[in-house]
Amino acid sequence: MTATEAEVLLQRPSSWAPACRVIRGHGPSDGKRTVPAGSKDGSITEVNVSPCPTQPCQLQKGTSYSVNVTFSSKIDSQGSKAKVYGEILHVDVPFPIPEPDGCKSGIQCPIEKGHSYSYLNKLPVKSEYPSIKLIVQWELIDDQGQMLFCWKIPVQITS
Repeated sequence: MTATEAEVLLQRPSSWAPACRVIRGHGPSDGKRTVPAGSKDGSITEVNVSPCPTQPCQLQKGTSYSVNVTFSSKIDSQGSKAKVYGEILHVDVPFPIPEPDGCKSGIQCPIEKGHSYSYLNKLPVKSEYPSIKLIVQWELIDDQGQMLFCWKIPVQITS
């Protein structure tokens, strides 16, 4: 999918949470999305959720999905921590991931201003999750509590 095929929208700007980017595709794709800058401390270049050939991403229970985010840092940071949520009826429900430490997820720490990084992680979909449509929100937080990146993608959990 090229940048012209992707429709990227700002979502939920508010005083309590910075805006995240919503990633929407049109038609079949390879799961790659090109995303413009969207946070104070970092700029996303590309988000790849695999496998995710269509949107909403069909996430099958008992399966794990690969997440790769290429981003540039606008600040120096000794470390980073990922937080993932499922947005259900406007409520953010924490979504556990195997490794929240960004320095153990493909990022060589310390993070340096002006450098590009490839963040790699897994999104496990547990068998006990309900079959439901929701928005997954993925944040990477620097050592000052600010977002290096934040993005959202529509998904549907299936049996």
